Amino acid sequence: MTQSLPHKSVHPWLAACLHFLFDKALSAPQRLALAQAIENPLQAFGPEAPVGSGIAPSVWQRWLEPSEPVATAIASARQWLTGDPTQHHPRCVLTFWDAAYPLGLRQLPRPPWMLLIEGQLPSATQPALAIVGSRPATQAGLRRAREFAFAMAERGWLIVSGMALGIDAAAHTGAIHAQSPTLAVLGCGIAHTYPKEHTNLRQRILQTGGAIVSEYPPDTPPHPRFFPARNRLIAGWSAGTLVVEAAIRSGSLLTAQFAYDLGRAVMGIPGSID
Repeated sequence: MTQSLPHKSVHPWLAACLHFLFDKALSAPQRLALAQAIENPLQAFGPEAPVGSGIAPSVWQRWLEPSEPVATAIASARQWLTGDPTQHHPRCVLTFWDAAYPLGLRQLPRPPWMLLIEGQLPSATQPALAIVGSRPATQAGLRRAREFAFAMAERGWLIVSGMALGIDAAAHTGAIHAQSPTLAVLGCGIAHTYPKEHTNLRQRILQTGGAIVSEYPPDTPPHPRFFPARNRLIAGWSAGTLVVEAAIRSGSLLTAQFAYDLGRAVMGIPGSID
């Protein structure tokens, strides 16, 4: 299990990670090169670009300029980390530079710089299976998603999905029925539950030892552009992706594409297997 850092030491790390998230002075490949050239995010703000980052001095100076959205985001994140005294689930931040950061996410072209986590983050060595699919799924599809999730969870696999309506919810529910943790990756800030109908599902995920994860500041509302980004995390976290009843143009097939590009197993239940 990852450890929650003391809040007084989280602050500068959060600020640094949020700078990676918001600042546009560096391209995505440059930010990845910078992240790989340092041991912690605080090393990304020296007077000169770190050796191995390949960043020109003029670009580095633009990178060092303050980023306005960070101040608001850091206040939101600190408030969320402090938490509601009535809530009983742990909250922590996992960054790209932490030893517990999942290896599969490091292999993404655009890895998340930080993950805000509510609940119990599973061991990085636990095998994970993503189960995604149609929101307006058939009853047969929902049943199969629950059955496959239940069977794999009983065998020690972590079920990963996006807490969406339809197949996602069925997958989480199957793991819950197996009394096993399941991981829900959000396309919004972790202070939000999306869709709102899944407030109860979220609580059941947490009560079963699972976790809710987001790469965005806590108060970030859902937005269409966040869901493709969310899907890359679902695929990156998992050894394989099972797609159930997905439409030709859908986020589920985008998740499958991410998994394929990473060299992971891609499986499908396009219709009834009866």
